[in-house]
Amino acid sequence: MKIHNRVAIGLLAGVLVGVVAGPSASVLEPLGTLFIKLIRMVIVPLIASSLIMAIAGLPGRGSLGRMGVRAVGFIMISLFVALCIAIAVGQVIQPGKMLSSEARSALIDGKEIPVVDPNAPKPSVVDTIVETILSIVPNNPIRAAAEGNVLQILLVSILVGLAASALPEDRRKPLVELARSVAETLFKVTGWILELAPFGIFGLMAAVVGRSGLSVLLSLSAYVGVVLLALVLHIVLVYGVMLRVVARQSPKRLVAAAKPPLLIAFATCSTAAALPVSLSTMQKGMGISARVASFVLPLGASIGRDGSAMYQAISVMFIAQVYGVTLGAQDLGTLIFIAMLSALAVAPVPAASFVNLTIILAALGLPLEGAALILGVERPLDMARTSTNLIGHLVNASYVAAAEGEIDVTAKDDVEVVA
Repeated sequence: MKIHNRVAIGLLAGVLVGVVAGPSASVLEPLGTLFIKLIRMVIVPLIASSLIMAIAGLPGRGSLGRMGVRAVGFIMISLFVALCIAIAVGQVIQPGKMLSSEARSALIDGKEIPVVDPNAPKPSVVDTIVETILSIVPNNPIRAAAEGNVLQILLVSILVGLAASALPEDRRKPLVELARSVAETLFKVTGWILELAPFGIFGLMAAVVGRSGLSVLLSLSAYVGVVLLALVLHIVLVYGVMLRVVARQSPKRLVAAAKPPLLIAFATCSTAAALPVSLSTMQKGMGISARVASFVLPLGASIGRDGSAMYQAISVMFIAQVYGVTLGAQDLGTLIFIAMLSALAVAPVPAASFVNLTIILAALGLPLEGAALILGVERPLDMARTSTNLIGHLVNASYVAAAEGEIDVTAKDDVEVVA
């Protein structure tokens, strides 16, 4: 049985057990925690080795700059369009006006949210941009590796690869071969870890559904529906068009290749956790070169978060509508700008977007208590937005590979994750 089929069975079984067992299903959560820790264990060395191997083996460095411009350009344009779609859907449907005062009181009762002082001095736009750029440069590469900071590891790996590519062939070749051996070894380790994926995802889903229950979804069905509608529209209208028209690739082919990493990202709420699998499946299933995959996918896991930005925009609008606050054109412009910066800076871990949501609420002068309204559906929406983020990373990699002429159209559509 293919890995994605086994993972799907584990996911559905976890939902069933969570519904039946309720809060007691949380005893199964260590299964999921173990799986996530094992996956994260290989992320840093896999990114470093793959990227150094790809860049150090280049005959010239001009193509890397061109590839970087294409990848970052895709991320920024897609992110802006995503926020426009989210705001348009939220303005038209206005889910906050569908929530009764009784339901609002019940949802807020007893909930705690991260504390953010709305009166605290807010950094200027320039300060925020400068801080974001400075955060990319690590004080200590070893510490960055230990903390799993993907963006910092990305920068260090690029610098090492570029420096190695400037060396004579006889001095560069040993490093390239070492990096290739490490990368191939870690792909093999990833394959072993994925054998535990059905059990890990079973434990995660059982615990999540058992704790949250399904009743909270009913009271927030309009809000959840609007978020999901916006995400689907973005996937179809933006990613679908980019893949078919710009990259000239088949969506069916991408879906076939994306099943394993997509299921892992969905269950773990982390694109970083799915990164080792994404690197493997996009090379084997989509025929993307190792050089493109090793650069674009880690970059996307670090700053590409269309789904997270859309979730934050709709959540802010929902809370404003519940409390009867009208957001003007200037407020919506501020929302777009802050959400874009937040998407670039937020960590690729579960619930990070929810924490950032409270900061956006404070910046717009909205009640922080409003975040408690949506806390009950945070996890399922985290799954949905993380899946959207991952699809964006895969489409971006396909687009860059097609533009660079580094995609094999004869690659198989349905393959195992590892050899």
